[in-house]
Amino acid sequence: MNPIETGKLLLATLQASATTIAQQLGPKEQQPHREAHPIVLMHGLAGFRDISIAGIKLFDYFNGVRAMLEQMGYAAFAPQVPFFAKPQDRASAWFHEIEKVRRKTGADKVHLIGHSQGGLDARVLIAANRPAQDTPLGPLMGLGYGPHVASVVTLGTPHLGSVMVDISNRDAPEKVRLMNTVTDLIAVMARVFSGDPQDARGAIQAIGRDYILDYFNPIIQDNPAVPCYTIAGDPETAELTSPLFRSSYDDLLEIPVAEGGGPSDGVVTVQSALFGCELPGADMAFDFCAKEHPRPHWRPLGIIQADHIEMIGIPAQLTCTDVYDHLAAFAGLARFLDGSLEPGMTLQKNGEWVRQPGPAAQPRRRRKSPSATRDTGKRPSAGRRGKTNKTTAASAR
Repeated sequence: MNPIETGKLLLATLQASATTIAQQLGPKEQQPHREAHPIVLMHGLAGFRDISIAGIKLFDYFNGVRAMLEQMGYAAFAPQVPFFAKPQDRASAWFHEIEKVRRKTGADKVHLIGHSQGGLDARVLIAANRPAQDTPLGPLMGLGYGPHVASVVTLGTPHLGSVMVDISNRDAPEKVRLMNTVTDLIAVMARVFSGDPQDARGAIQAIGRDYILDYFNPIIQDNPAVPCYTIAGDPETAELTSPLFRSSYDDLLEIPVAEGGGPSDGVVTVQSALFGCELPGADMAFDFCAKEHPRPHWRPLGIIQADHIEMIGIPAQLTCTDVYDHLAAFAGLARFLDGSLEPGMTLQKNGEWVRQPGPAAQPRRRRKSPSATRDTGKRPSAGRRGKTNKTTAASAR
């Protein structure tokens, strides 16, 4: 099968899946509340609108999500801002794009769903508009857009930074030069495709652990009036991780949790993606360095069994693992945000939203930190874990 035929098949499959999920919600539940706010999908680093070959769209960044949400009756938008730019510049670009959405819909507020760096951009948007402070990457300040944001949801966002960026910077000088050369080349290519200037170096440095903990988090203070939620990814085994991230997935498991390592989606650790907030009932607890400050009013929604790009439906495996359903995850998330999701429904690692049965979860067992013993950091192979038992929201009712 040639690439175009493969793309057509993939697109048809996604469209069928989106229609099926919308239909399974039922005629009554399919309709959002009349006052449902528009949903804005915010892409991350190197974000794109869609990938096409010979005029045939293969997939978009939030793959099939916008089309599905529109079928469910939501006003959904997926604007595009510069591929590579520092959070301050990207947040300013998002401001103008979201204003267009508000003018088009007449809505006072919007829901923001940000993937990866898109979540950091959302934080800059809603943070209080105080005088800018100097950082190694230039002035940084919040834009004070909180009054027009109904909620923020982040997926795989490095709220505590990515230690992989800092490791690259501290490595041998020739590797640093190579990394700079590669990022500059990427920026040139991105400018050719987009027609806009790109700052690949600044964008990558802005998600490093050093920059996030020393500058970004102290300056970009939360807006307590805006409900904020986090979702993390963890494929749980290298075998279920896209080839692109298998090496970094293993590398992060070898780094002590207190130094920014641990379970991850191959790019962002679970601890960083959840902003240091522990998921109720999860078999996980976090260790913190002195510079890390958990944000207690951020609510973790779940840890999904997907890597950094599979969580938004980008196909990176040659074979389907049939573990995580991103369309089901986003369908339930939209209903959660507009208040139409049944009480007690929670996000499962396979993407389904299921009502938690019976009494409260058993007390957590504290996961031993790799800082105490490094050889416990490796995860078991896929053969030691069975596939996720899928339970649909419909059957849970």
